[in-house]
Amino acid sequence: MESKRPFSLHEWLAIPESVRKHIESQDQVILHLMHQVELLSKRIEELENRLNQNSQNSNKPPSSDGPFQQPRK
Repeated sequence: MESKRPFSLHEWLAIPESVRKHIESQDQVILHLMHQVELLSKRIEELENRLNQNSQNSNKPPSSDGPFQQPRK
């Protein structure tokens, strides 16, 4: 994913190369972190779905339900 910059190519090239390289490396870090957030969000969703399972909405036996959970009628 190419990041959009709020300035022209001419302005970008006027920035010192060391600064451009630093900005580009930060862009890579941001992309990596965005990917990690996406993966972790999916994992959280999967875990929450598993946590919400009980004998009424899965193949689990009733004995696996927590002691404080009352079945809804």
